[in-house]
Amino acid sequence: MFFDLENRLRTDGQFRHELRRRQDRLARLDQLLLRHPGQRAQYHEALKDLLEFCRFNFALLTPYFWPAYPKSKPLLYSNYPFAFQMFNLQLGGFTVIRGSRQISKSTALACRQQMIARLVRGFRSLYIAPRHEQLQTYQNKYRELEKANRFFQRNTHLRQNLGYKEHDNGSIIEMASVLTSAAGIRGKSTDELLMDEYSHFDPELELEVLQTQSASEMKITVYAGTSLTSDSALEARWCESSQASWMMKCSSCAHHNIPLPEYGVMDMIQVAGPCCVKCGKLLNVRAGEFVHAFPRLRDTGYLGFHIPQLIVPAVVYNPARWADIYRMKNRVGGSRQFQQEVLGIATEEGEKEITRRQLEAICILGSDLQRLRLKAVQGSYRWVVSGCDWGGSDYIPELRMNKSESISLVFEAIRKQRIRCFAWEIAQEYLQDCLNLFRAPGEGGQSSSGMTTFIYRSHPTRPNDTLMALNCGFTLGRLLLGEPMLADLSVKLRLEEQLEGLSVDYSNLPGAISG
Repeated sequence: MFFDLENRLRTDGQFRHELRRRQDRLARLDQLLLRHPGQRAQYHEALKDLLEFCRFNFALLTPYFWPAYPKSKPLLYSNYPFAFQMFNLQLGGFTVIRGSRQISKSTALACRQQMIARLVRGFRSLYIAPRHEQLQTYQNKYRELEKANRFFQRNTHLRQNLGYKEHDNGSIIEMASVLTSAAGIRGKSTDELLMDEYSHFDPELELEVLQTQSASEMKITVYAGTSLTSDSALEARWCESSQASWMMKCSSCAHHNIPLPEYGVMDMIQVAGPCCVKCGKLLNVRAGEFVHAFPRLRDTGYLGFHIPQLIVPAVVYNPARWADIYRMKNRVGGSRQFQQEVLGIATEEGEKEITRRQLEAICILGSDLQRLRLKAVQGSYRWVVSGCDWGGSDYIPELRMNKSESISLVFEAIRKQRIRCFAWEIAQEYLQDCLNLFRAPGEGGQSSSGMTTFIYRSHPTRPNDTLMALNCGFTLGRLLLGEPMLADLSVKLRLEEQLEGLSVDYSNLPGAISG
């Protein structure tokens, strides 16, 4: 059953009393342990009692581990109440953190890893980000927190580099990037998976990544990131979760305010701060609570939390940061960037290469499919080419085409109406597969020539079989027509040599292109 520690702290006086009693006992034993190391068993028992009382939510231990971070004050999350959900030890199911930018998400994840590794013997945690620069940012944050941790000390007998942390209790923390291949984590074993920046993750790799937990008896999975588009991997996981939103009840008119477009979130953003969309009075952001759209999923352990900047006290009650949000609202309104960066809301479209209208424009061959088949059979075309769902080949990798490049050429052919199709009302079911890919930055962001690189990501829940078959057929058709198939001439020549080695008699092939 879901336990909301942050809400209980604010609303249940008896719970606070019992918690304070346990915290005071732990603090006394902590001081006693400095003078009498033999009291360690009592100290551990008190710590276990506190964690069990909090249902193994580690959020309240951050000031104990970080008494002076980032400067001279203890690390507390009272200004980031949502973060309590990120310190919960949720076994089974998964937790989705769907947030905006600048909400200290990375700090919370790094604290979580360090505390659990020190307190749970033999625990293994694996942090994954798609791109290497994202991984580096997290590693630097982790290292900063590691040095500020009250228990930090170098141990030359333990492996302690940027991406691999061994602890003397047998716990291990690893960090890796997974963009186009999961090869870097194959063979690894972990209890906990923290998949950050999940909007950029390739869902086709998830099954392979989840295999790292196959031997674990305490599987813990967290998906986190900033919502970008509705076709991202993060959004797919969000749709499978309890979808909790922070609800703020107005103290004047009792209206329930929820920071989502369908509840008038833009009207909440006023110059003085977040205001009730009904009466215009200021809201107490701290007094809100997470309300789950799907309680059944909450109770079965599939948790999701939406975290816009509007519900973070550290943002709302910082005059400079709130003024920036208000100015941005007035300047760009509900633009795509504002929704993603500030409101943590996914927008409808990713970086699409083509539109539905462009697909409709190539459907000019009519609806008489029998007539079109006869034209192909009776030799009305120079070539007939068939394509299948193209997954690539791992057997001769040096001869494999760059699939992103070839797909780009297919999209270009559609835009220029070089590819033609039968009537849209018949083809729609298939051609819409072409809309289920979106463009994402490639590893490193730029090629050696300085040009920005990209790769195509599949929609996590929609097919793209027709596009892959069309890609295969169009590529072979261009090869038969003698057109440049690859930008890299040396690869093109090697591939053509291989095709010539198959002894195919092109002159005897039928004569049309059908994708």
